[in-house]
Amino acid sequence: MTTASLRAYDEILPKSGSIKRSIYNYIKLAKLFEIYPSTEDVKDETGLKHQTATARLSELYDEGLIMPAHKDGRHTKWMIVPHDKVKAINESRRRERYKAWLKKGKEFQDLIERDREAKNSTLAHTNNQ
Repeated sequence: MTTASLRAYDEILPKSGSIKRSIYNYIKLAKLFEIYPSTEDVKDETGLKHQTATARLSELYDEGLIMPAHKDGRHTKWMIVPHDKVKAINESRRRERYKAWLKKGKEFQDLIERDREAKNSTLAHTNNQ
């Protein structure tokens, strides 16, 4: 990795936590050996609980800093995103999450409509008093 790449990494990686930085550094180091670490590898290397490791990996993915390289059975293998692709991966991930959010909204459409009706009924009742 070049000095410019390291500078770029420091600029884009949030200063929010040493856990994410450790995970990012581990994935970056694995890349030097042409290895794509799995979530399990990250968990084992960092000593984190599975839930914590997956949460931090998801955050790094949301930020566009890492992405799945491929799936090995049921295990996701992770890779570093090149600096010039970070923004595109971040936007793509946001769209994925937005679509999932919309889908959940459709699943609960009946509840949304009942809540809206109840709110309108309460407002109408309040206005009539």
